[in-house]
Amino acid sequence: MYESYFRLRELPFNVTPDPRFLYINSNYREAFATLCYGVQQRKGITVLTGQAGTGKTTLVKMFLQDAGSTVHLSCVLDPHLSFLELLRCTLSAFELSPSGATRLAMIQQLKEYLLEQLTHDHIVALLLDEAQDVDNQVLEEVRLLSDLEHAGTRLLQLVLIGQPELESRLDQRSLYHLRQRIALRARLAPLGTDEIQSYINFRLAAAGYSGATIFQNAAVHRIAFFSHGIPRLINVICDNALLIASATNQDEIGAETIDEVAEDLQLGEHDANRWTFVPAAEPTFDVPDSVVVPAPRFDVAEAAQEEIREREVVIAHHVKAPGDCPAPNYAPVVQNPVVSSSASDFIQNQRVVGSLALAVLIVILGGLALLVSRPQSQDYFAPVTEKIEQIQEAVAPIPARIYRVLTARSLWETPFRGLARDDGPYSDTESGDEVPRFTAKPLDRDEEGKFVTPDRQPGRADRTRPPALADDVRSTTISRRGVVESPKRSSPASNYSVVGNSYVRDKPTSQADIIATLRPGTRIQVVGRSGEYFQIRSLNTESISGYVHKEDAFFEPPG
Repeated sequence: MYESYFRLRELPFNVTPDPRFLYINSNYREAFATLCYGVQQRKGITVLTGQAGTGKTTLVKMFLQDAGSTVHLSCVLDPHLSFLELLRCTLSAFELSPSGATRLAMIQQLKEYLLEQLTHDHIVALLLDEAQDVDNQVLEEVRLLSDLEHAGTRLLQLVLIGQPELESRLDQRSLYHLRQRIALRARLAPLGTDEIQSYINFRLAAAGYSGATIFQNAAVHRIAFFSHGIPRLINVICDNALLIASATNQDEIGAETIDEVAEDLQLGEHDANRWTFVPAAEPTFDVPDSVVVPAPRFDVAEAAQEEIREREVVIAHHVKAPGDCPAPNYAPVVQNPVVSSSASDFIQNQRVVGSLALAVLIVILGGLALLVSRPQSQDYFAPVTEKIEQIQEAVAPIPARIYRVLTARSLWETPFRGLARDDGPYSDTESGDEVPRFTAKPLDRDEEGKFVTPDRQPGRADRTRPPALADDVRSTTISRRGVVESPKRSSPASNYSVVGNSYVRDKPTSQADIIATLRPGTRIQVVGRSGEYFQIRSLNTESISGYVHKEDAFFEPPG
């Protein structure tokens, strides 16, 4: 092709590993010395890493060429072999036929070979290329092979060659024992910008070129930009540039030619106006009518909006002129994996925010529940209870008055059902036992001879309130025996008899503890009043003193 045009003996920029074209700088020289030292001094395990295309395989081939007859090497290039397959390849490299198909038999055969080479002071080494893709179990089995020794001398030297991912894999917990046995490490780095010109000149000279400089300084800088110092990419770019130069009869290669090569190889997108380049990781897409949709930034909200706008552009052009918008032109926009991923991230973030908001709401509700359920002091609800009792006292007579009006004619003709004296503070009509009818006492007449109708229906408050403290001293009361008694004027005496179970509290509040129950027949004395509570003390042998609420005061004057 271009060899005759530039008077070259052979192609200088082949990508196949060739030790004759290996450019040696300080980094490569150090890596090569480490490899030689680790194998020749029987150090055990040596690791060589570098990015793809930096020349690891070329360096190993150079080591294989320089190794003397006393070094026996087996280089395994396939990282996906099982351990048994790797053993067979190793025995085959050492010109040994497997004596058995089992793992134990092949390991024993390999050990015998290693001991035989040790007696001749020969070195045996196993090199695994692309070791970052080797299975962990295989690496552990190989590590056991490297532990074979005799009289303190390691029988098998192991060299692991791989990309930088190998180093991160060796940090795994499952490969801890292998990492401990690594004696030497070497790393190949990309070439620096100032080394690329020397690298190109060295390869041209190795191919037989002896003329003037072909690549201008501007071209070298463009090569450095696109290749990032990786020798394999440098070879590809220079090989294409020499081909274009020979086809266009150019003796020198400038930056324009390198830009053309980069565009052909899709190493970047060229901006002819500003001579700047966008890396291939940030592509742009063409849509109909020369509308360019820039690559989306990784902002969640903007990515979602960008996807909507792109779909609207495609749909609008498609409806307007279907023939002008063939599917290959706008399909990449609709199926943009970056935009779809951003929209998916946006939805996922919304779900996360919703979950966090729900968690915060649950915490707040739990705090409120704990606050409400916290034990309070006895008087904590006293003001509210007092208001409720005042409302109940004002509203309670209303249903009784309505009932009195509706039953004014037949109230005193209805028989009452009796209750036992210890049935508790219930009305006479709440018992389910059938009892004989009782004859009601006649009602009093007024001065004109008419019957006196009670002001309100006899109820709990009438028969429980002590006459001396009742609000209406002329109210008609109903005894527990079911007989309507004539109204009596209250007695000035403060002694009473208990006619129903009455609860005594230690304080005049609804939250106070009940300390005793006054049974029917107990004689008491009302010594005072505090709000809606009567202060009492018993006159029987068992001394009881405390407060009874007016609704619980089932008292009558002594007969």
